[in-house]
Amino acid sequence: MSIINCTPDSFSDGGASFAVEDAVRNSLEHVSAGADILDIGGMSTRPGATEVSVETEIGRTVPVIRELRERHHLDCHISIDTFRAATAEAAVGAGATIVNDVSGGEADEAMLATVARLDVPYVLMHMRGNPRTMSQLTSYQDGDVVAGVRRELAVKVQRALRAGIKRWNLIIDPGFGFAKDLAGNCQLLDSLNSLQGVSSSEDQDCLQGFPILAGLSRKQFLAKLLTLPPPGSTTTTTPPPPLPPPDQRLVPTIVASTIAIRNGAHLIRAHDTKIIKEVINTVDGIRSFNSS
Repeated sequence: MSIINCTPDSFSDGGASFAVEDAVRNSLEHVSAGADILDIGGMSTRPGATEVSVETEIGRTVPVIRELRERHHLDCHISIDTFRAATAEAAVGAGATIVNDVSGGEADEAMLATVARLDVPYVLMHMRGNPRTMSQLTSYQDGDVVAGVRRELAVKVQRALRAGIKRWNLIIDPGFGFAKDLAGNCQLLDSLNSLQGVSSSEDQDCLQGFPILAGLSRKQFLAKLLTLPPPGSTTTTTPPPPLPPPDQRLVPTIVASTIAIRNGAHLIRAHDTKIIKEVINTVDGIRSFNSS
């Protein structure tokens, strides 16, 4: 899943696809590089991001989707990255085939019913609060981030199913970087394969069978790992070293994506399509020799 941010303020590439022609060109380049899904968004969800109006969000995304479908006859999946039902409906009407909702249906009470009616795949992400408050909501019961995320995601899944969204249309996203601190993000990544683990398939917290999307690309917590003191070191740097900017986080993104794939992720959301596609192909190639 390749990222197309039609925004001026996204944390990594704000402005790169702000104009329609730039977004279309970048989208086609991602497809040529191996993208299976284009994830097009019109509002940043970085920590502290300011919301824009529904009209602005639609105005940034729908023309891009329409141009890709009608002029370029693009036949790959297009995902609309939004937590608003009106934006989702407009985007699907223009040719989007997936709705990617960072709020998991909590930000707009009309979203779940809208997705059920549209009958498209729905990415349901774990997040607490909103982009302005989530950094204060990183504490989990007994420090068990995986259990907390599983429990809270399961509640959202049940709400989606009750709203009429088909089970086979649901994709879950543990929400790396959303309401998790450094330790929480690392624990979740390292134990991603236990996110779906339960004692019984009848367990109400069961997430078995739902594809997992991992959004790790250029995340701040990966940059923090590059500035940690060496293991066993007793010295600290004051002030702490500056974090590498987003475009210098490729190596930790590759490592984290590899771990996610090995631990059960089915989809990887990425800025660097060609490189991450090679990561996926490499991991899959290695696995193919152990298929027996």
